[in-house]
Amino acid sequence: MRSHSFLPPRFATVPETRKIIWNLGILSPSANWSVQNDMASNLSIAYFANHDLLGIVSEEEYQRFKSQLLQAFQEEWPDATVTIDDDEEVYVEIGGISGQAETDVRVRIADIVNEAIDSGEWQEEEEDFYDEDEDDANDLRDVAEKDDY
Repeated sequence: MRSHSFLPPRFATVPETRKIIWNLGILSPSANWSVQNDMASNLSIAYFANHDLLGIVSEEEYQRFKSQLLQAFQEEWPDATVTIDDDEEVYVEIGGISGQAETDVRVRIADIVNEAIDSGEWQEEEEDFYDEDEDDANDLRDVAEKDDY
């Protein structure tokens, strides 16, 4: 016959609990705040753009686009070091973070770039190709046609 000894449940000690919590990625609210502030202050973003990203644009439009991107990145990550440079390829270099945080930043950067392109705020205003002199000539022609009747 086997004897079963009943052992009372063993509770984890404080150091063991801290290790479990750390391994699960569970942080206290104050620790979350601290981690986010550390991440933002250590975050560096270097975005490399080129004219091909926008299609056929003037140099002024391209510079306005880069300025708009810089402003949007700085608004999103005010404590980060952000640069916008030119290169033959479009890419981004991120420093100071890794893992899921880096992935989240990359996704947000792509969203910001797409929003900036779609907004068109960087584009020069299109000139009105409608010639006012042509409009006056049409008005005079209408008057002449009415007089014929």
